[in-house]
Formats: sequence, structure tokens, C-alpha cells
Amino acid sequence: GGLRDWLKGRLKVCMGGRSQRMAAAGRGILLDTQADSSLPLFFTEVLSALDGHKQKLGGLRHFHDVPRINHKVKREEFQESFSDYEYIYLTILGFARLHLLAEEIVRRNNGAVYTQNPGTQLLEVQCGMTMHGEREGANAMLRMASGSLLEAYLVARGCQERGDRNAMLKFFRDAFDRTADPCLEGRVGRILQYLEASATSGESAMPMWEEISLRPLPADSAPRVVIGEHLRVFVNECTWCWARQRGLPYETAKAQRSSREHEREFARLCNAKTFESAMLARGLAMDSARSMWQVAVDARTWSLYEEDANRQIEEAHQKGTRKITLRLPPKNWEYEFDLSRLVQRNAKSGTERPIRRLPASTKVPGKLTQEELREAIDYFVEMQTLPAVPD
Repeated sequence: GGLRDWLKGRLKVCMGGRSQRMAAAGRGILLDTQADSSLPLFFTEVLSALDGHKQKLGGLRHFHDVPRINHKVKREEFQESFSDYEYIYLTILGFARLHLLAEEIVRRNNGAVYTQNPGTQLLEVQCGMTMHGEREGANAMLRMASGSLLEAYLVARGCQERGDRNAMLKFFRDAFDRTADPCLEGRVGRILQYLEASATSGESAMPMWEEISLRPLPADSAPRVVIGEHLRVFVNECTWCWARQRGLPYETAKAQRSSREHEREFARLCNAKTFESAMLARGLAMDSARSMWQVAVDARTWSLYEEDANRQIEEAHQKGTRKITLRLPPKNWEYEFDLSRLVQRNAKSGTERPIRRLPASTKVPGKLTQEELREAIDYFVEMQTLPAVPD
């Protein structure tokens, strides 16, 4: 009984292949699709709604402008130096990134504790939270977390549209808890409790979760296959955004987007240029003209540095700087880089690891090049699967 049964029910709804029934969201809302092109449009709207209650939730305390994920934050840090607004913002941002990375994290999850689990470590670096990957149901939790957040948001939006002016603020206060366990399980549990308390039904304003989630693909999939899967999701994201702008149910917008009457209007939102920009912002393709840096994880495995760290290391290399110091996620520890000896040293423990520079144009396993992305986009435009840039 209780939350465990509710969680099982939510997993069936989110992952069982049948349509979710969510409360109807507000109609005719214009979204700022340029707010952060690295995020799916659904989460951009949730962040916009949160900004409307920024001051009531404590405003900015730890950050100067916009909250950013730069390391895994512990419960004590949240309690002592973060506001509710910052905690909620980071949670939404983390779930947005999880939506894009869920299958990769699942693939890396080896069922071990976090110190020995590449899946948990990727979650910490990219999403700013940890998980108990060694527990049963961890992969199911990864796959349903983002959908639960969006469902809870739409429940609150529906209550607001039906006249409850405090519904959205209540959602942000009840579905998030800065003082609770900040691991993925703790954050999802709080959202599920909100859904259980606010259970309702209504016309679905969202596409089926499968339509906006990337399907797992074999590691050796051809670039066109990988980009085609991302294109499928992107078209459905744009359909939802267009539906919101026109005040239409998602299924109606899906049926109308290719009609002669609406195809040019929809193409202004979904075209070769907007798709390429979104894929570059989400890190799908790497710049083959830029060198990449890697660190040795073990005797056989090398791992790419994150974008910001790679940029700083490469800039130091280009300037001939011998040593630099950086703080790296997920724990924001300080590392010293000796670019002459090609080693990374943990300033606290003294542990050293080899590093190496991959010359420009080196093919990195698991990463597409910008040339492969553009070739695939040209192919889908030629096949009339993706509109060219409208006049």
C-alpha cells in the first residue's frame, strides 16, 4: 500500500504504452522558445511558471543571476545556503537533462554504489543529483522521473485554469522540499506524493510520453538512425509548443501540422535550422575542428571532459600555459592540471590520472560530428521529413 503502490501505478502509466490522462493545461500561452535551446520546450514552460513566483520562494541567494548545475549539492548545502526557488529551479533543470540522458544513464548503470557506478556519476555531473543505482527499480525510476514532474505541473496548471489562483505556488511548495533527501528517489517521491494528493483526470494536453522520449538504440547505430530518432522527438516537441500557442489539444495539432493550411506556420517553428540549433545546444554533435581532452578513468577507459572544462584546458594549451587549476563536477573538487606532464591531480587527495589531447577531427566513440549532423539534416530535408528553413 501507500507510496510504493502509487509508484508502481505511476510506472505503469508512464512506461506501459498507454496514453496518460493529464489535467488540461492553460490555452494560448506563448512560450519563449529561445530561453534555453538545450532544454526540451516542456521544461522551459515549467521554469517560466516558476519565475512568476521567484520572490515568494526566496529569490536568489546562492547564485547571482540564474541557478546552474555545477556539482552535486548535498542536503546540508541546500538547507544552509540555497533558497526554495533555487532548489526548485535546479530540480527542474536536472529533470530536464535527465529526460534527454535517461537511456544513456540506464545503459551505464551497473547496479553498484555511486563510487563505482558510471550511471550514477553521469547523473551527478549532468543533473546535479545522485541516486541509489544498486537498488531494485533504479532504472524504472530514471525513466519515469521527468514524466512525473511534467504530469504534476499540468495538474497544477489545470487547477489554476479552473480558478485556483494559488495552485501553481502550492505545486512548487508541495512537490519540492529543500530540506528533504535531495537524491533522485527523494525528489521523485515528493512529486508522487503531490500527485497522489491532487489526483484528477481530464483531457490530455500532453503527447504520450513515448512520443517525446528517445528510444534506446544500439551503440553502433548509424548517424542517420541516431539523428532520425532525435528528429522524431523534436518534431513532437515542436508540435506541443505549436499546440500551446494556438490553444489546441496536442492530438489536434498533430493532425493539422502537415495540412496545406498550417504547414508553413508550423515550419517556422520546426525546420532544418531550429533542429540543428537544438541538437548542437544539447551536445548531440561535437565540433570536429576543435581538439578534445580526455582523462584516464582506468587502465583501458578514457572519458571526455565536460564542455566548459575542455574549453579551459584547450585555451591554456593554446597559450602555452603549463599549469591550471579547475573545479570539476560532480563534487566540485579542485584539480590541478600539468599540461607538460599530461596529468590531472586531485588537490585534496593527491591522486593523479593521465590526460590526453585528441587532435581536431578525431572520431570520438559515442559522439557525432557536426558534419554527420548536417549530412543527416540534408538527407531528411531531401526526403521531405524535415522542412527546409522557410523564406
